[in-house]
Amino acid sequence: TDEACAGVKPYCDYVFSLGTIGHVRQFRNMIEFTVRDFIRYFWDVPSSHHHHHAAPWGHVLHSLEVACIEAESASHETIFSGADIDSERSKKNQGFTILGGFLVGLFHDAGKIYDLELTSRIGQTVYAYNPNQGGVLNFKLAHPAGLTLNWTPLRSGAHKRRNLFIMLNMIPRGLFYYMPKEVFLRTIDRLLAYDGLHSDKQSVASNLAQDNALGKVMDTLGEMY
Repeated sequence: TDEACAGVKPYCDYVFSLGTIGHVRQFRNMIEFTVRDFIRYFWDVPSSHHHHHAAPWGHVLHSLEVACIEAESASHETIFSGADIDSERSKKNQGFTILGGFLVGLFHDAGKIYDLELTSRIGQTVYAYNPNQGGVLNFKLAHPAGLTLNWTPLRSGAHKRRNLFIMLNMIPRGLFYYMPKEVFLRTIDRLLAYDGLHSDKQSVASNLAQDNALGKVMDTLGEMY
């Protein structure tokens, strides 16, 4: 887990560079804690089947990309207004807004975990992964042999309705107690957005373009050799 967290550190560092969030230790701790748990939960699963980010670790990388885009967008938003808000409260509110954006991006596809069919076969015994019982890493450590990963057929975007459940079960319960109501509502509403996030589409398009470019290079090499 330490190596995986070190590998995604640039994503966290980018978020810490936005606005005032990096200057508040509690916000830094929250993001680092959440990312570590997120990695342990999803581990090396892909983000889709033969589409975008379909390679191992695709889901973690795609989610962090979208989280950074959402956090950056949130850093420019002004949810609060009024002369009664002093500069100290404004800094705190901006930190919550950026954090909320980060969480939206990180968990925007979290419900896909229920579309995975991860199994481990030892002889005639088959162990099936259940997301409600823990993360992918724990399952693989407990059942390291004969692992097979498939996707549930005929998926219809139902994962969007499950994103909230995953997020609420992963982040510390006390966060929403301190989070301003306006930020809380923005976070939940964007997470459940029916038409998806523009940031998600950006990440998908970028990954597919990279795959397409790589495919052309491989085709060219194949013709040469």
